[in-house]
Parts: sequence; structure tokens; C-alpha cells
Amino acid sequence: MSERAETLFSSTFRNRTRFLAGAGLILASTLPFALGLLVVSYLLPDPRGVVAAVVAVGCLALSLLLTAWAQGRLALVGNGWLRRQMRLQREECLRQTGETSPTFVGFAPGDMVFTWEGDTDLDVGYLCVVNDTLVCFGDQFHWSLHKELIEQIEMTPPLNSRRVIVRWHEPREAARAFTLSVREGPSLKAADAQTLALCERLAAWLARPAENSERDFTLGAPPTSLYGGLRWDQPVAGWCATTLALGAMGVVTLWYVTNRMFQQQLYWHAVLWAGLISIGGAVVTRVVLHYLQSTSSHSQSDKGPTRP
Repeated sequence: MSERAETLFSSTFRNRTRFLAGAGLILASTLPFALGLLVVSYLLPDPRGVVAAVVAVGCLALSLLLTAWAQGRLALVGNGWLRRQMRLQREECLRQTGETSPTFVGFAPGDMVFTWEGDTDLDVGYLCVVNDTLVCFGDQFHWSLHKELIEQIEMTPPLNSRRVIVRWHEPREAARAFTLSVREGPSLKAADAQTLALCERLAAWLARPAENSERDFTLGAPPTSLYGGLRWDQPVAGWCATTLALGAMGVVTLWYVTNRMFQQQLYWHAVLWAGLISIGGAVVTRVVLHYLQSTSSHSQSDKGPTRP
């Protein structure tokens, strides 16, 4: 296993993409309500009429659709930049392996989904299949793994984003594992579909008998340390207090604002404000909890390196 001194998939990159994704998600969820309030307040002659009702219902539906759309696409924000910046790794993969279409993947040790600073991948790189060997030229790690060391290839359960689990071993040592996810495509759904296709290709490749027991590449084994990782479903310090505080603020704000609207018989204003506060508040809470998880990963895993 080789390791590069300087990385592109760094804390700076993760922090930047997390901020852009969070800001985009908040904007997508709240913008329809803000525009709806402008329309019913200043552009409609009767803010209590049927047209105002249509605007309010339409803004609610648009907010839900935009939020779902943005969530699927913003999850992969920054991947295009990473692929362009990692052209040297791709060229090295093409030159050394002869692979014509390497797959841009995310790599993580272990057979469960962990996060490092909020991202489910520890490293990213180009994966190639060279005869009987898996080869990965990553941003931080370069590694190779012969087919005879691989025990099983399967998919993670469909609870979060899908990942390929590769279970392998070293002679006379405990079993190990790592997971892969395809980081290509316009949306998370498309990337999940490509990850499933990658799993099927690798499983078919593994099912074929090895033609040569000698390793085509000796870049070193895949990394196994989980140091700095945090299980994606593990509660982090402050999540309960943060959720309760943001929820209480949202309820109080919702009651105060909509109560005034109802007193003035501005019912569609109240609906728009209720949507803005409730849906926007839920998205803000999600973004804040993701931030807490991303900043708590190291402190939660200071026990040192472990092996899956």
C-alpha cells in the first residue's frame, strides 16, 4: 500500500462540500415558500382567494420536490472537481493496467458504513480489474488485491447509500473487509445503480477461476485502519440537546407567526409561513446534526487503529 503526502480528498474539501450541500438544501426547501409569500403579499389583489390557495399548495409541493431533488444531487457535490483533479491517477491506472475505463470509486475499510468528517469514504480513486487482481490508484492510497485472497463480494443492506462489501484475508490472519461506492453519475440514485452494477461485475469476475496465482501488482494490501471513523448511525455528543432546542424554537416561532396570521384571517399566509418554518426547520436540523457528526468523528474514535 502506498500513500501520497498531499491529498485532494482532504478536510478542506469535505468542509467545503458539506457547506455547499447544506446551503443548497436549505435554499431548495425554503425558496418556494419565500417566493409564495411575495406573490400572495404583493402581487395578488385578494390574498384570501382561490388563487392564493393554489399558490400556497403549489409552493408546498414544490418545496418537497426540490428538497428531494437537491438531496439526491448535492450528496455528490464536488465529485466532478475531484475527477478532474485526479487525472494523474487515472492516467497512471491506464498506463500500468491497460484498463480502458477505470471506475471512480470511494473506498472505506470495514464491512459497515462509517463516516470520516461526515463522508462515508476514507479515500477516493480509480478502480481497475487486471486479470486476477483488483487495483486501486487512490488519492491517498494505492493498493492491489489478488482474487485468491478475496472470500466474498456482496452489497450492504439498503438502509443508507448502497456500498459493495469485499471480504478478504491474508494468509494465516483474521478476515478483513472494505467497502466501495461508485462516485459517478448526476445523482445519488444513479450512483447507487452504478454501485450495484459494479458489485455484479466484481461478483462475476470473482466466480471465474483464477488463471494465475502470481500477483500482477504488488502495491500493498488495502488499508484496514478505522481510526477517525464514526458509524453513520451512531449518535454524537450534543445531538439530543440540539434537536430539542431547534425543535422548541421552531414550535414557538410557528405558533407566534401563524397565530398572528390567523387573527388577521390571512390563512394562506399562515400556510406558507408554517411550511417555511416546519420544512425549513427540519432541513436546518438535519444539516446541523450532520455538522456535529462530521466534527465529532475523530473525538469518538481516539482508541487507535482497529481491524475489521
